Amino acid sequence: MRTAGTIGVILLMAGCGAESPDTESAAETVELTPRDTIGIEIGDSCYTFGVIGAAEYTTTGNIAVGDISVMRMRLYSPDGTYIGSGGSSGEGPGEYAYPTGAFPTAGGGIAVTDAMGGKVIFYDSLLTFDHEVLGFVPNTPQLVTVLGDGALVGSTFTFDQETMEVRNSLQRWEEGETEASVTYLTRAAVYDPSDPMAVFEGLAIHACALPDGRVVAAPLSTDEYVLTCYLPDGGVDWVTERPFERTRRDEEVIETDRELMRAAAERNGGSVAMVDELPIPEWSHSIAGLQTDGSRIWVRRDGSMVPEYDVFDFEGGFLFPCEVPGLPYAAGINIRFSPFGALAFEVDPADFSKVILIDLPGLPAGGPRLSLATSLAGSVPASPESDLPTTASPGLTSCTLQVAADIEPLLISVYWTTGEGLPDGFASAHTVMTAPLSGGEADRFQVDTRFHADLDPSGWFVVEDMNFDGFLDFRLMESPSAGPDTYWLFWLFDPGSGRFRRASEWESAGLVSPEFDPVERTIRSFSRGGYGLYTTTWFVVEDGIPEPVRMEITEPGEGDSLFLVTMERIDGVMTETGREPAW
Repeated sequence: MRTAGTIGVILLMAGCGAESPDTESAAETVELTPRDTIGIEIGDSCYTFGVIGAAEYTTTGNIAVGDISVMRMRLYSPDGTYIGSGGSSGEGPGEYAYPTGAFPTAGGGIAVTDAMGGKVIFYDSLLTFDHEVLGFVPNTPQLVTVLGDGALVGSTFTFDQETMEVRNSLQRWEEGETEASVTYLTRAAVYDPSDPMAVFEGLAIHACALPDGRVVAAPLSTDEYVLTCYLPDGGVDWVTERPFERTRRDEEVIETDRELMRAAAERNGGSVAMVDELPIPEWSHSIAGLQTDGSRIWVRRDGSMVPEYDVFDFEGGFLFPCEVPGLPYAAGINIRFSPFGALAFEVDPADFSKVILIDLPGLPAGGPRLSLATSLAGSVPASPESDLPTTASPGLTSCTLQVAADIEPLLISVYWTTGEGLPDGFASAHTVMTAPLSGGEADRFQVDTRFHADLDPSGWFVVEDMNFDGFLDFRLMESPSAGPDTYWLFWLFDPGSGRFRRASEWESAGLVSPEFDPVERTIRSFSRGGYGLYTTTWFVVEDGIPEPVRMEITEPGEGDSLFLVTMERIDGVMTETGREPAW
């Protein structure tokens, strides 16, 4: 166990290293600046962390944070407001024994890899357990990316006790499958207990998966700077090289890396004395990490005292160098990129654990598809004056939306009011306008909605591909209820006209508190009629309209008893197919 633990500590230290490669002098270095944090030293337990092991933006823009000290995940809104928590330590469904990472999934959920439990656990957008996949052959994948079609891309490690050979394979698993369908790259090294760092040098692969399923990889190297992009089926798409001069590492950097390894060993129950005996690489690595923000590739350079990156497009073209001078020593900080920005955290901070929020420079098409801004009366309107609503509108929420990579961004403006005629704490939207961002004719829709005035806009204005046609749509909360039920107004993007249309047929389809599953291409509707009386309906989109295909309904029986009634669509008719006691 000590041997495996030592290898694990070393492999997870892939961010450590030395000097940087040269960059093209013509490209101006972009500096990223931290803008906010989540986390306090003392106070509300919803905002205090022990040891942060993961921080990720979900695909809906919320922020999931994994706290190793309590083996719990917490969920925050984009502005850092606590939403809820999920996950726990254990061996049962939805529980993890040794989590090694948390990764965003379609629909706003999170997947957690559990190395000791031998499974990948999937949670929904509120961190409620959804399902898990067990029985991976030969081992559970680590450092995964969950693609939009549900496939996983990650690494598996195997160890041959007879030959002492350790192998690291970068692979792809189709959704729900436990055997890899594609192997992109494999590295092997013979384990030497006197020099486990040499194993790391021979095994490590930095990689990221692009939204279209391609995989970019770079084996750890002290000699060359090479990125290889693989097609989803394993074929090579392109190869990019950058100048790199083999450089001896600075003694200060080496000692700082050793301190980080000591801290990691203490957290994982390893031997600090063994760490002190380990040789630390004396030569710099060309690359210390690979990530994507949804439209660009961020290559972390190795060894600077501040985090440094080279940024590329999806075809391997160099864009610009970047650094984050406002963060602690580079090797001690984790930075995670996404279409919503970047999140940074230290596993062993000098003061207290927190998540650092960082804005990214303007993203091209395919980057941050949604940008919300809310303002009050007197601000600049989001539409041309001639198109402004005539009704007084003290509130305005505007949104820049990229519906697809090759379509001009659209500006969506929601005008709302508060005060007279409304319950305390509520706001009412009365006009929705959509227009090309560059200007042009706007479409205006009159509405009458209710939502809590202090609710984050992402709670009443939601963007996602609702009809699964590859183009983003949006919905506006029509009204909440005293219980969990929420009702919505829907707009679908029409690629033929390049405009949004109000989908009134969706509003009469019976969609209550809908959840959209882009992998199964289904919509789940959930409503409550009273204590213990629930209706869950699954819809599929046929000819552009949601049609129910399955229902689960709790109905009252005699006395306090309840029955669960199942109905399925048979020959176009919803037909009862099961009835059993609910409890």
